[in-house]
Amino acid sequence: MRTVSAFLVAPILPALAPAWFLHSNYPNRAAISGFIVVCGLFYLLQAVVGIPAYILARAKRRYIWFYLLLGFFGMSVAFIAISGVFSTTKTSIAETLIQATYFGALGTGIGLMFWLIARPDKLAV
Repeated sequence: MRTVSAFLVAPILPALAPAWFLHSNYPNRAAISGFIVVCGLFYLLQAVVGIPAYILARAKRRYIWFYLLLGFFGMSVAFIAISGVFSTTKTSIAETLIQATYFGALGTGIGLMFWLIARPDKLAV
């Protein structure tokens, strides 16, 4: 039950930062709409990357570093792939890596929140 709760709750807190950034740069939009869109994208990425990795990595899933690395690299690789396919502007490699690091940090936040909620290193009561 804690695992299901963790999958449902983990993307919410890291989605606050990009939603706040969207609202501060575009004040004519409602903050809740940016939060819903960002949360939806995080849930989609969690379903595509996180759930299969959680199922496949039975031995390593009790360690926090597994969730932090999975979140960082999962979000970074997804950002680079999506920006490579859908980007219409020219950006430098350094700028892309900085943005990928930002999204990787958000993914690390999702992994940390999941681990703190699910606590796979503890037995369920």
